[in-house]
Amino acid sequence: LKSLLKTNKKLREKWSEEEVHRLTKVIREEGFTYKWSEISYKLFEQSRKRFFRTPQKCREKWFNHLDPVVNRDKWTLEEDFQLFSSVMKF
Repeated sequence: LKSLLKTNKKLREKWSEEEVHRLTKVIREEGFTYKWSEISYKLFEQSRKRFFRTPQKCREKWFNHLDPVVNRDKWTLEEDFQLFSSVMKF
């Protein structure tokens, strides 16, 4: 596995649409259990060993960019006020 990590230049490349699609599919198949080592391996296997991403990279991609539960819209005025109030309180 370490030699694969050292030699695989895909680790430094941007995620392709196909990788994103496959990652989303694998996570949905797993039932949102988030076993990242298994998800990483399944992504690798299902792509016929073309894409390899570490469990950490899969987790980061999901939580930082793909998770549909996370609201990535701009903050509303109400949210800004709530944050400001909380900061001033503490």
